[in-house]
Amino acid sequence: MNRFSPHVATESGDALLLDVTGSERLFGGFETIARVVLDGVTKLGFTCRVAIAPTPGAAWAIASFGTASPVVIDEGELVGALSPLPVSALRISDDLAGAFRSLGVDTVKQLTALPRNDLPARFGKEILIRLDQAFGQVFEPLIAVRSRNRITAALEFEHPLESLEIAWEAFRQLIADVRQELMTRGRGVKRLMGEFVPEHSAPIRKEIHCAEPSVDASALLNMLRCAGESITSSAGFIRLSLTVLASETLTTEQLNLLDRRRQAERQEFSHLVERLRLRLGTGAVARPHLNRSYLPEKAFGLAGVLPGAFGSTSAAVSEIPLKSRPLHLFAEPTEVRCILSPSSQAEGLPASFVYQEKRFDMVWIRGPERIAGVWWEGRNKTRDYFDGEDASGRRFWLFRVVETRKWYLHGIFDC
Repeated sequence: MNRFSPHVATESGDALLLDVTGSERLFGGFETIARVVLDGVTKLGFTCRVAIAPTPGAAWAIASFGTASPVVIDEGELVGALSPLPVSALRISDDLAGAFRSLGVDTVKQLTALPRNDLPARFGKEILIRLDQAFGQVFEPLIAVRSRNRITAALEFEHPLESLEIAWEAFRQLIADVRQELMTRGRGVKRLMGEFVPEHSAPIRKEIHCAEPSVDASALLNMLRCAGESITSSAGFIRLSLTVLASETLTTEQLNLLDRRRQAERQEFSHLVERLRLRLGTGAVARPHLNRSYLPEKAFGLAGVLPGAFGSTSAAVSEIPLKSRPLHLFAEPTEVRCILSPSSQAEGLPASFVYQEKRFDMVWIRGPERIAGVWWEGRNKTRDYFDGEDASGRRFWLFRVVETRKWYLHGIFDC
C-alpha cells in the first residue's frame, strides 16, 4: 500500500487505512486508485473491499458495510452514503451497538435523529466522537505503520576482485553493516544470502540458514565461507552483496551460573546443525519426535531441527508408556511365512519364519502384546506382537493380524 500513500495505518485487525490525498494526480483519479488496489490485493489471493471517502471513519464504514466495491464517495455524497448503514459502522463497541439496537436504533440515520446533547449522558462520549469522525467534524489522524525495508548491504568495485580472500574481507565489512541494522531492530539472522557478481556472467548466490536468530559476525562469516568453498571465477567479482532473507526477534536470557555450560552446549549444537545443513543440504538435518500413537510405524516422525531442540523432550506423549521396541523398525511391515507351535492352533506361538528366503528358528518367544488399530483412520485391524530370538542371538519383532491370521516382520532389535 505504500505505492499509493506514505501513510498506511491498520484498523480493527482486518483493515488498512490510507491517506491518498494528492495521490489521485499520480494515478489518474481516485477511481483508478481504488481499482488498482482491489486488483492488486486480489492477485495476492486475498478477498477485500475498497472504499475511498473524505474521512477514515467513513471509508471504513462503507468498505465494511456497503454494498459495492470499489466505491468512491465525495463530500456531497457522505451523508447519503452513511445514513443507511448500521450503527456498528461507526466503529463503536459491540455493547454500545447492542444498546442502540435494543432501543430500535438500527441505522446511522436513526442515530443522528436523536437529540445530540442527550447522547453522552446515556451512552458516553464515544458515540459523539465516532459520529464526528465519520462526518468530518473532528480530525482523525492516521498512525502510520512503520515500514521495514529488507536489510541489505553491498560493495561495488572499479576493478574486479580476483582473490577470494579479499572478497571475504569485504564480506566481513558487509556483515558488520548488516549486524548494526539488525541490532537496531532487535532482530537476528535466520536466513542470509550472499551474492557474488562476476564481471561478465550471472551472479552466484549462496544462502545460509541459522538454527537460531544470530548476530554473531564471526559465525555468520564462517558459515558464508563454508557455503562459498566451491565458488570460482577467473574474471573476478565486481560486486558483493548481503541480503537478510529472514530474521526473528532476539530474546535475552538471564542465566544462572550453573546454566552457562548448558548454554554453551546449545550454541555448539546450533553451530553443528548449521554446518551440517551447509554440507548436506537444508532438508538433510532432522530430529525424531514422538507422536501420540500406539501404532509403531506412526509413533514417531522426523522434523527440522528447531531452536531449543537440544535436550528437549516431548511431554505430549508421556501418557503412552513405551515398551521394548526394536532399534531397526521397518517403514512398512513385511509379510512372512510363519510356522506355529503348536501347529494345530491358529493362535499358537511363532516357532519359525522365512524372511528373504532364509529360515529363522525361534529358541524363545515372548508375547503377545496386543495393539488395536486406529479405526478412525481406516486401520481397524488388531495386531498381536511377539518378541523372538533365534539360536544365533538375533531378536525379531513379529506380529499377527488377528482378523486375517497373516504374519509380518516389523523390526529387528539388533541390526
